[in-house]
Order: sequence, then structure tokens, then C-alpha cells
Amino acid sequence: MSIKRHDKLIAQARHAACEVACAHGLPVESAELVSFASNVILRLQPINVVARVSGGAALVRSNTEGPKHEVEVCGFLADAGAPVVAPSKLLDPGPHEFDGLSVTFWEGLTSRELPLPEMAALDSLRRCCAALSSCPTALPYMRGYHETRHVFHGLWQNNRLDSIDPGKVVRRLAVIDEALEAIGGASSPRNVPLHGDAHLGNVIVTEQSSGLTCLWLDWDDVCVGPIEWDYACMAVSPRADEALLRNDVVFMTAIEDEIDPDFLDVMIDARILQREVWDAALKMLYRGDAAMPGLLRRGIGLARRKLGLG
Repeated sequence: MSIKRHDKLIAQARHAACEVACAHGLPVESAELVSFASNVILRLQPINVVARVSGGAALVRSNTEGPKHEVEVCGFLADAGAPVVAPSKLLDPGPHEFDGLSVTFWEGLTSRELPLPEMAALDSLRRCCAALSSCPTALPYMRGYHETRHVFHGLWQNNRLDSIDPGKVVRRLAVIDEALEAIGGASSPRNVPLHGDAHLGNVIVTEQSSGLTCLWLDWDDVCVGPIEWDYACMAVSPRADEALLRNDVVFMTAIEDEIDPDFLDVMIDARILQREVWDAALKMLYRGDAAMPGLLRRGIGLARRKLGLG
């Protein structure tokens, strides 16, 4: 991405977050950039609230309900005592729409720069998903995977697949779809509440009264589906030593009683495919071609209609 475009997106996000916070009576003196990937994450001071502002990914996503579901689900989980980053209680957490951007507000926790305890993260994920089973919010089926299909078709429609071979992707999607349908698809009795994007980058380690705690964040892909999807997201998470968690004997042993190993392999390929498609989408988006996001959105809309998804 060009520095100019990068700076423009961050500036727009800062302006949106500060304007919404001030409109709710909370003065903001600074908005420190915490991270910038698919969303812009800002720490607002002196109120110590974290603002999450839709970034580049929102320009091509068909999932417009993600921020709303995320706030609802995280509010429910926090009230249930589950290990999540909670929506802010200092102001309406949102989502708020400002200048075409979606803004949500979160508790301003300070994470510790410590090695991530992977088994503790797994335990925290299990606690979250167990609590989520009684959440009244209706959750979609395999949101992140189906979003990937839509983005792929949008890229293909606009000849923006970069080095991705569309024929190979179509064949991989067919294998994944067949495996999902073989266990019952959206009606499968194996479907359970999922984080939906459970890679280790979506965990922070924070110090609480009970000691160091792993908290899960970034729930805008929350959904239902087979547990192997969340474990696939964890399995392809890079560790500090750059190895993949899928090769960790301790991790694989910890989940072996919950999974079908062959089906996990299919979900791992689905997750890898998701990352490949989104890498291509974001690369296209950040090239600075102003016309492309709109073209891609239209391509996604066409693909959704062809697939009977509205």
C-alpha cells in the first residue's frame, strides 16, 4: 500500500473515532494508533477507550452485520464472565456510522508483552464458545468461509486474482463444500458457536486480579459451524518461532478427542484459502486504484445473486 493511502485511511479513522466520541460527551486529546490491518485500532486518551474503525476490508466485505453482531456477542460474553475484551461502558459501544465508516468502542485494556500461552488461549476459546451457546443473538453459518467465496468471485469477476489460479480455487472450494455438506451443512448436529477467526493474533494477554488472562477479541466473524473451523484458524496461526501451531504435538493432542482429523485437514485448507484470497483482495485495494473497491463490491453482489444469496 502506498504511504499516502495508508496515512489517509488512518486519518479518516482517527477523525471518525474522535468525532463520535466527542458527540457522546467524551473529550479526546489523542488517538494513538495501536494497529492497522483489516481495521484501524486506536486508543483514545485520556479516556482510555479503544476504538475499532472499519478499514480496507470493509470496502469489499458483504458482511455488514459483523460489527453489530460483534458488539452484541461480546457484551453477552462479558456479562457471562467469559474471557473477552468487553464493549466500552463509558459510551454507547456502537456500531456508529460516520462518513461511511463503522466505529465501535471497547474497554481500554493494556496487554502484556509476554509469550502467548497457547494452551491457555485454547482454554479461553473453549470457555467463550461454551458461554456463547446460550447467547440469544442469531448467528450465521460459517460466515468467514462464505465471505471468502464472495470475495473470490468478486476478484475473479474483475480480473484481480493476482497470482491465484481460479481453476484451482474452484476445485478446492468444491472439495470443502462437499465435506461440509457430508456432515449436514448448515443443519449439521455438529455445528456449535464459533469465534470464526480464532487465530492467535486475536488474543491478548492482560493482567487481572486473578493473574494473567488470555482474552479473545475481533468477533465480527462470529458464527456457527463445526469446531474444526475454529481449530483450523488456530492451527495455521504462526507462533513466535514462526512454526505453525498445526505442527505442535501438545496442541493437536489437546483437541484430538473433539475433532475428525480428516475433516480438520479440509478446514485447514479452507483457512489457508481464506488467507490467500484476502491477501489478494487487500493487495488490490491498497494499490491506490480508486475505482476498484466499487467494482469489486459489484462483482461480489453479482456473485451473491448467482449463488442465490441475495
